[in-house]
Amino acid sequence: MKPSALLSECAEIIAEKMPREGSMATEIVGLNLYRRETDETIECDSGQIMVAFIAQGCKETLMTGKRFVYEQGQCLLSGVAAPASFHAVQADKAHPFLSMSLRLDVQTLVDCASQAPLPPPQNVVNGCVFVFDGTDELCDAFLRLLRLLREPNQAAFLAPLIIREIHYRLFFSPAGGALRSLASVNTQSHAVLRAVSWMKQHYAQAFKVNEMAEMVHMSVSAFHRQFKAVTGMSPLQFQKQIRLFEAQRMMLNAQANVSSAAYAVGYESPTQFIREYRRQFGRPPLRDIRQRQGQIA
Repeated sequence: MKPSALLSECAEIIAEKMPREGSMATEIVGLNLYRRETDETIECDSGQIMVAFIAQGCKETLMTGKRFVYEQGQCLLSGVAAPASFHAVQADKAHPFLSMSLRLDVQTLVDCASQAPLPPPQNVVNGCVFVFDGTDELCDAFLRLLRLLREPNQAAFLAPLIIREIHYRLFFSPAGGALRSLASVNTQSHAVLRAVSWMKQHYAQAFKVNEMAEMVHMSVSAFHRQFKAVTGMSPLQFQKQIRLFEAQRMMLNAQANVSSAAYAVGYESPTQFIREYRRQFGRPPLRDIRQRQGQIA
């Protein structure tokens, strides 16, 4: 199958499953579909280790303080669970943006990294987000996974096999070297990944950087340096972003009010929370949530 035909079939399946604008978690665990018909809708996510693939259109993502633009046939790989905001570019009803994302499993990545016939990993990488053209083999695996949405009786057995294949094939993509560093247990990049995973699970809990460095068996100076090299932020800045994105999710999806969301994510002062929320998202919480809910409606 030619790449253009492959992309067309991917887009066809996504459009079939997503006849209206929105996002959808599929019956295949970790696989999500997206359809956007305007440039205005901005979605936010508190972060996950994932790979996204665009079947049709173009997308802009803000992550780790950087702007990434990628389009049809390209992938975005996030090697750590970094908060992100994103929107489609030049999408309309006649030419909707259509894409998929797959959540990646850390232990599967570690297993594949140890088994793949590749050179030894770098000790640390600069950055954790990578945009690249999907290889033919990787795109084919994405398509086979999407096809299983039409064959639910086969998906229970075959989807885990294809998902593991995707994990493996990512190591042979243009982002493979960086991913190998993040997924190899004896590297400083992997130590940062472990620290981020802990912060994602305990975002409301205060921590001291020296304790975090000790937890991942690094000196404080090395931990600071490598954490910023991988994520683009200091550990405390990264935690602040996780808290703000999680609070936004609570207010959008759980109807939490401003104060309860602030306290739930670890803020001691709603006033400080409102100030930092506005700095992050450009609007105070109530106005931001009302506008986003209006966009969704």
